[in-house]
Amino acid sequence: MTNIYLKVFINRIKILMAAKYDFILGLSSSLIKALLSIIFLRFILLKFNSIEGLEDNVLMYIYFSIELVKSFINLFFMGIITFSSSYIQKGDLDMLLIKPVNKIAYIIADNINIKEFPNVVVNLIIFLITLKKLSFSIGTKLILFVQPLVIVVIIFSLLLIMNSFSFKYKDTLMANKFIIELLDFSKYPLTIYGVLIRKIFTFIIPLAIYNYLPIINLQSIYIYFLLGIFVAGVFLFISQRVFNRAFINYESSGS
Repeated sequence: MTNIYLKVFINRIKILMAAKYDFILGLSSSLIKALLSIIFLRFILLKFNSIEGLEDNVLMYIYFSIELVKSFINLFFMGIITFSSSYIQKGDLDMLLIKPVNKIAYIIADNINIKEFPNVVVNLIIFLITLKKLSFSIGTKLILFVQPLVIVVIIFSLLLIMNSFSFKYKDTLMANKFIIELLDFSKYPLTIYGVLIRKIFTFIIPLAIYNYLPIINLQSIYIYFLLGIFVAGVFLFISQRVFNRAFINYESSGS
């Protein structure tokens, strides 16, 4: 059954590659966007070095790890983001419910935003280059490499929880977009924000556990990594339970 979803993704990539002009245009746009971000960091954000005590490559890692997360989310989870408008309001969920597939996996596979693929490629390359330049041990770099994937799981879980309200209130699109926009707060050193923002992103929406706190507390990075895996697992478990239970409030287009 898993092969079905993988084949859907591979076919979407083949479609993009067949339209070479669109692929090149998307890749060029992503490169320009990335270069502008680097310029922005070097001429503005790096001024925080004297305050934060962070080297240039650390700031670059913090920034592009979140950019990579956003590109992954926009590539794989567009169906989750637009769930209420695509499946609830239009009634497409009726057809999905009669298919012998995992509902969440099918929604993801059937809505791959393949136009985001060039952006993923560019952000991944810059992320890996930045990671390589960090003067850390191999073990630390491996943890920092995995951390963005943990953030993806957290955001995915939050989107599922938010979508559970769509069965009753019909529209959660703007709320989902708001969750994605929250990631922008994590692209910069957390201490540039006020106390309230720092507490929110540490204890309520714990993105700081995965992106900022580990890299400034390298002596405790393994603890943060294990804590992040645990929290992400709890979020994922709860979100799936909440989402599946919310189906009792679904009213089909024929009801």
